[in-house]
Parts: sequence; C-alpha cells; structure tokens
Amino acid sequence: MDLLKTWAPTVRGTRLLDVGCGDGHLIHVANAAGWHAEGIDMASGAIELAQSWGIACRVLDFFDPSLDQNRYDVIHMSELIEHVPNPSRFIARAESLLAPGGLVYLTTPNFDSLARRVLQHDWRTIHFEHLSYFNERSLSTLVRGASGFRMHVESRNIAVPSIVRGAAQRLRGRSPVPAATGTKTVSSSHIADQSLRSRVYASPTLLKAMQAANRIASALRIGDTLVATLR
Repeated sequence: MDLLKTWAPTVRGTRLLDVGCGDGHLIHVANAAGWHAEGIDMASGAIELAQSWGIACRVLDFFDPSLDQNRYDVIHMSELIEHVPNPSRFIARAESLLAPGGLVYLTTPNFDSLARRVLQHDWRTIHFEHLSYFNERSLSTLVRGASGFRMHVESRNIAVPSIVRGAAQRLRGRSPVPAATGTKTVSSSHIADQSLRSRVYASPTLLKAMQAANRIASALRIGDTLVATLR
C-alpha cells in the first residue's frame, strides 16, 4: 500500500492505530508489510467481520482508558472527523497517544470542492451522519486550536461523473434532490455515477482528461477530499 511506504521512512517505529477501521483492510495490509497495527471501531458488525478474518480489530471507544498506556507511530483516521460530535477532542486525544516523531493521517470531505459547488444539495456527502464539514481553513483552525500539531493539508481527486451528472440535470431543468432523502434516489445516482465512471476508465482519452482534471483540482484546492498529515 502506497501510504505505508510513504509513512515508513518518516516515523521511528511501526505501531499503527486505525481509528474507525471498518472491516480492517488497512490493518491486514499493514501487518502483512511488517507493521504492528491494530484497529478500533464502534461498529460491531464491521469488527465482527474483521475478526472473522483474523484481523487485529476490536470494538473500542477512542477515549477508552485502556489505550492510555500505548503510544503509536501512526494514527490513521479516514473519513471519521466529520462524524464525531467534538472534533477538537479527537484531535487532542490523537496527540496524547502519539509517539515522539509520529504522525496523524486524516481525511475528510472538502466543503470547498468543485463537486459541492456544482451539485449543491445533490452533493452526496451532505448526509445526516455528518455532523461537521470542513474546508482547508476550518480544518487548520480546528487543529491549531486543539493541539500543538503542525499540519500539511491538500485536496485530492475530483468527482467527474457526479459533476457531469449534476450539470446535465441542471441543463435539462431538473432540480437536484438531496442524496440522503431516500434509498431509491441514492441508488439511481450511484448507478449513474458508476456507469459514467466505467466509461471514463474504458477510454484512454477520457481517463487522461480526468487525471488532468484531478491535478488542476488539487492545485486549485477544490478536490473532493482533504488529506492532512499532522506532526
């Protein structure tokens, strides 16, 4: 996994904690690569699945006192911070569990993304489970206020299929429907996106155009995802 190769030369050890680990894919890959990795999540179904595969994951709250005796070289939090009621507390907790020279790697949807600006209420990331939304400035403010971390943040990727679909709807005079209003709406949007995405990846020309769009989006800080490294 490219992330593991990026982290390894920059930290002193190999202890990794994946907070919100889901089914434990990162833990499985990391341990196979020689890391000492473990995952925690509050979703018991996902943890049961991970454990059935022998992956070192458990149902545990990030603030459980049993973690206090540990120090980690990497703490990974992917698409998590937008779900928690007190993001500042999560950042401070991560700092307290980090080993000297370690890093926190987190991702979260970018509220300043081109997709959100084009799709507006049809932006699928607007969801009842998301309690906070961040752009680069607000994420930086959060980190500075909660910790002593230095942060590098950038935006990556661009939802070309979703943007094209949303723009086409507006040209046809159709009003966007919030993605979280019903299963049928989400399913039809997802199928349409997947279909367009498949056509893009099947065409070398369209794929190159999408890759160029991703580079431009990152440079303009309007990519779909904020990727932050905290040290």
